[in-house]
Amino acid sequence: MERYVTEMAARHRRGGVLVDTNLLLLFYVGSYERSLVERFPRTADRFVSEDFDTLNGVLGGFEKVVTTPYILTETSNLLGQLGGRAKTGCFELFARSIPELRENHISGADLARKPTFVKLGITDTSIIEVAAAPYLVLTDDFRLYNYLADRGVDVLNFNNLRSLG
Repeated sequence: MERYVTEMAARHRRGGVLVDTNLLLLFYVGSYERSLVERFPRTADRFVSEDFDTLNGVLGGFEKVVTTPYILTETSNLLGQLGGRAKTGCFELFARSIPELRENHISGADLARKPTFVKLGITDTSIIEVAAAPYLVLTDDFRLYNYLADRGVDVLNFNNLRSLG
């Protein structure tokens, strides 16, 4: 597994990594306050603080982090469930970083015509379409991971990275 991860990272270092919603959420929550990862219900049910460290290290190895408007919207909605200073702080980080992301847009009408739309929804369909650029996809979504891997798309399941530290 470690060799595969290394090969994928090297292959896409310059091209970029497309990060799924839950991992982008983990990144912003952990960037604001690492310990908040285990206190915020939307991240605490999936991640521990060390997962932020792993994700931060992985993302640091890429020249571009890629996203879609649908991923950004989901991330924004989930960050909106925070309260007080944490919400303000996370949104400030989020706002400052959006211009640094490579945002790829495919219209909702075009995505709705794709066969994956009904099965996987608009966000995952946007990931599937944008990944063809090609980008490395980083997700913790087992169903999306399997769909992409079965079609030969370069994809890493974050759950497999945990064991590598």
